[in-house]
Parts: sequence; structure tokens; C-alpha cells
Amino acid sequence: VAVPAMLSLPVIMVLSGITEGANSLLGGLNWQSAVLSVWEPIYCIAMSIMLLNLFQHRFNRQGTLGRVMSKNAYAVYIIHPLVIIPGAYLLRTVSLDPLLKWALISPMLVALCFMVSHWLVRRIPMTEKIL
Repeated sequence: VAVPAMLSLPVIMVLSGITEGANSLLGGLNWQSAVLSVWEPIYCIAMSIMLLNLFQHRFNRQGTLGRVMSKNAYAVYIIHPLVIIPGAYLLRTVSLDPLLKWALISPMLVALCFMVSHWLVRRIPMTEKIL
């Protein structure tokens, strides 16, 4: 269903006049908006099911890093504000585009969250049973 829906989008766009500058993407009570409003959830649900199936059958293995990250995921969920907020605060004076700053610092802060979880938080007695 996802592939035909994906292939039908250009046809829908041409037939509805979107390619000629019509504003049917802005919504409203018109047939173009109705068609796109029906097409979108069909495509999104079909693509979600297709991706779930693909990953279930093709990418269902877990390496050492994946196992370590899985064991620490809940602890990271709990502690991530304690790592990410100070990290972002330290960079408040760096004059870069905010999106570029986010792209540069996010991978480092996420990795730091997993390191703090693995080497500090989960080493505290009794946390292994909870986290």
C-alpha cells in the first residue's frame, strides 16, 4: 500500500493543480485538500507498517553496543535532563546558528548521557534492580 501511495502522490499533485501554484496544500473546503487529507494517513500508516516489517526481518540483530545501550536506556531517560541542560547552558555564549550548534553538540551529549548512565548511575548499589 505504501509504494502505490508514494507513487500516486505526483499524480494527485498534478491533478489537483498544486504544481501550477494552487493553494490546496493550505487546507480549506475543497476536493484537493480532501484528497490530500485522505492520502496522508494512508501513506503514513502503510509506511510505518512497512518499516516495522523491514526492521523485524532484516535488522533484528543486536551487537555489543546495542546491548549496552539497551540496558542503559531507562537510566538515560531519567538522567538526560541533568546532562543535556548543563551542556546546553555551557554553550549559550557560543555564537553559531542554533541548528548548527544543536547538530554539533547533540551527539556528544547523548553519548555522554549513556556514559554517565553506564559508568556512574548503574554502579550505585541497588540501581541495577531498578534501572
